[in-house]
Amino acid sequence: MQTETRHGWVWAYNLEHLDLIKRFVQAPLREGVPWHDHGRKMTVVARLPA
Repeated sequence: MQTETRHGWVWAYNLEHLDLIKRFVQAPLREGVPWHDHGRKMTVVARLPA
């Protein structure tokens, strides 16, 4: 499943992945890793277009 947005392509592997993206986009609060945590890795939701 994929769709093009004004910020780039968004795709999902399956319905579970699509649900994860949906819940992230709808979340009223998106907590991130603290700015001082230098060992962080990019997560699936961190790579979503703005």
